[in-house]
Amino acid sequence: MKEPQANLRAEVDPIEFARGVALNALSSRAKSRRELEKQLARRGVAEEITKLVLDRLAAVGLVDDREFARVWSQSRVRTKGLSRRVLAQELRAKGIDQAITEEVLAGISPEGEYEAALAVAMKKARSVINLPRDVATRRIFDLLARKGFSSSISVQIIKDVLSD
Repeated sequence: MKEPQANLRAEVDPIEFARGVALNALSSRAKSRRELEKQLARRGVAEEITKLVLDRLAAVGLVDDREFARVWSQSRVRTKGLSRRVLAQELRAKGIDQAITEEVLAGISPEGEYEAALAVAMKKARSVINLPRDVATRRIFDLLARKGFSSSISVQIIKDVLSD
């Protein structure tokens, strides 16, 4: 059964094949240019064809690392309550340029980061409210640390959340 697929792929224009793979990848969610490059490489697309296809997609606005980074970070702060530090790591892993990462993360204010940490801590506090205070403190602190928040923010949040 693999034989007919191999023959079919050989008959398809390599640029059209690469474009199809890229568009299919973009149909599930926006992706960074580096993510698309990796996906096309896994599918055996040559580097020059990858560059040509991704340049075309960028020209029509379908591949835009700055917009991807902005949307990704907003989504991750809203849904996961992540800190700027963790977002920077995620964006770096997705191949986003350092300058773009810094620009996008500058849009997250310290107050916004504090609010995200507070929301995470408030949610966790509901599940640990009946535990001894030191256990509740440790669990909230550990969660905030996993989300990438600094010790100073975490300590202040815990004081706010667990104040009697």
